Amino acid sequence: MRGGVFTKEHCFVCGEKYAHRRNELICPEHQTRPRKFFIQLYSREFGKHIYIYSDSRGIPFSSYEQADRILTKIRAEIDAGTFDATRYVAQKVKPLYFSNWSKLWLEKKEAETQKGLTSPSYLRIVRLYVKKYEDFFGNKDIRDIGAKAVNDFFLSLNGAPHYIKNIMDLLKKMLRDAVDWEDIHQIPKFPKIEVPEPDISTIDLDLQDKIIRAIPDEWIEPLSYLRPGK
Repeated sequence: MRGGVFTKEHCFVCGEKYAHRRNELICPEHQTRPRKFFIQLYSREFGKHIYIYSDSRGIPFSSYEQADRILTKIRAEIDAGTFDATRYVAQKVKPLYFSNWSKLWLEKKEAETQKGLTSPSYLRIVRLYVKKYEDFFGNKDIRDIGAKAVNDFFLSLNGAPHYIKNIMDLLKKMLRDAVDWEDIHQIPKFPKIEVPEPDISTIDLDLQDKIIRAIPDEWIEPLSYLRPGK
């Protein structure tokens, strides 16, 4: 796949097109440079040109160096067979930013609550947890949330093991829905969270005997009907 860095701008002094000189675009006569750039790729496989105006975060190219750096990255992805043009098309990338994708997911949960499929109390908890996810992942592409990102989020949490497990379980549920919606290919590996069994307090036999002897006689007979076989 051939490609290069170009601009649609012209020299603002003479109006001529910018020319490639070494690793930049410049007007040879007036030494002016463009302020906006794009990458042009040509695919023999698809028989067409592909135009890319921003990086995978949706940031427009504002320098030749920035665009050329992304072009080098794209060439490496092409060689590895991992190139995906949608990662560099803003209208396709932005909906997959976690902060945007999670809002759509939450809207579906709200619709389920309105239909009586989930309780309002459950929805309130979901909203609190989703806010934690959004604060951590922000505009990270959900396709890039792998095992390391999940583990980093897990390590950022504070609280009882059961509370942390609930937060992580809902995140896994969200990513499972992302797989079902074909936004990602697989759920990343999640850390195993051990939730200790709650301690059960018991009383010794002497204390049990004191409690039984303290029960009024008139209560004993009714309570005896609660024994098995009655």
